[in-house]
Amino acid sequence: MSALRTRIYIDGYNLYYGCLRKTAFKWLEVLTLFETQILPSILYRPPPDAAPATMTLHPDCAIKYFTAKIIESAAKGEDSVSSQAQYHNVLTTHCGGKLSFVMGRYSIYKANQHIVPADDPKRWPRDCYKN
Repeated sequence: MSALRTRIYIDGYNLYYGCLRKTAFKWLEVLTLFETQILPSILYRPPPDAAPATMTLHPDCAIKYFTAKIIESAAKGEDSVSSQAQYHNVLTTHCGGKLSFVMGRYSIYKANQHIVPADDPKRWPRDCYKN
């Protein structure tokens, strides 16, 4: 069987705050991690008698990294904004055309959502109070 072309989608916010924030791995080389550790460990075997397939990164834009620029007023440290910019520049340089950023927006305001009551689940959200 031929290699399976693979794309990787990374949620930068959850990667950082969920895994890297309080570790020595803040400057994680995501391309190297996937090429050397994660993709080789995936075993995909289509029919029972077929050989396992290998995973290879898609040739164009193998990694889509979803993130948002830190707003200075919400930054936890004095160097948060510049450190994030440096990390993004390093990833762009190191990964070449294999990584692209999908930039979102960072919000410092709490969103108010309509709360649909559990005892009246068919009520329109516009007719409910906001949290």
